[in-house]
Amino acid sequence: MEKEVLETIGKEERKAFKEEHEVRANGYYQRDLLTPMGAIEDLQVLRVRTGGFHPCFLEPHERHLFKLEELIYAMYAGGLSTRDISRTLEALLESKYSPQRVSLITQKALEKAEAFRKRKIEIIPWENALAFSQGPKWYPIIYVDGTFLKVRREGIVGEEVVYLVLGISEEGLKEVLTFFPASFRESAEVWKEILADLKERGLKEPLLFIGDGLIGPPHAVKEIYPKADFQSCLLEKMRQSLAKVRKRGQELQPFIYTTNALERFQKEVKRRAKVIGSFSQPEAEEKILLMVTEQMN
Repeated sequence: MEKEVLETIGKEERKAFKEEHEVRANGYYQRDLLTPMGAIEDLQVLRVRTGGFHPCFLEPHERHLFKLEELIYAMYAGGLSTRDISRTLEALLESKYSPQRVSLITQKALEKAEAFRKRKIEIIPWENALAFSQGPKWYPIIYVDGTFLKVRREGIVGEEVVYLVLGISEEGLKEVLTFFPASFRESAEVWKEILADLKERGLKEPLLFIGDGLIGPPHAVKEIYPKADFQSCLLEKMRQSLAKVRKRGQELQPFIYTTNALERFQKEVKRRAKVIGSFSQPEAEEKILLMVTEQMN
């Protein structure tokens, strides 16, 4: 049935192409095609005499109805291990993809992770959103926290801290600004480096940093963003602040009670990590962090 549907689509598209370009048909050639429903043999791909035509569902020389790399990336981002993906592809496509091959395909996530951590922090238009100003994007509220994940280094599995920074924009939108895996425990010096890097990349001075009982961030904030407040005990500060805030600014009020927004991000990372058990190498950890960041942002 799928084969008949695809061939019918091809016929209608060639008919429209012939009328638009005033060319004649030139039969067809046969191609095997892998689809999410299985393999199709001898699919008739129609041609025209002048060339330049191909059905919308099939790029030249393409033998998959979908982008295999995108499918693997999506499954990995969804929390499947490389072995799970390998078994799924074998059942789906009736061909073997080793976990090592799957890992190589997801390797591009490392390049994206590096680019993500080096990008400029600036206004990026999104649908149905209002940009209040031009130039660097402003996050009046910043969450900072650290979480621990199990990573294998040199054959030994141990817990390593991942530093996380999440911003609340003027519109009240939550966005992960950076993540920084480290092979040692949380410290003020690392937080200072992270905040200095964000400042260099364009992060304007926030009004308020929020942390959950961490030792390092208050000292780092005081040095890098001296005008910003740091909040750990919030109730009294909330009452004092809201009395002086304009109504429009109070849209932001619900976000400064807790670090729930960042904890949700941590929970999602740990959910993916639980499937894997421990990361086989530090690079695998970065892949998951990048993919969860992309989905949440």
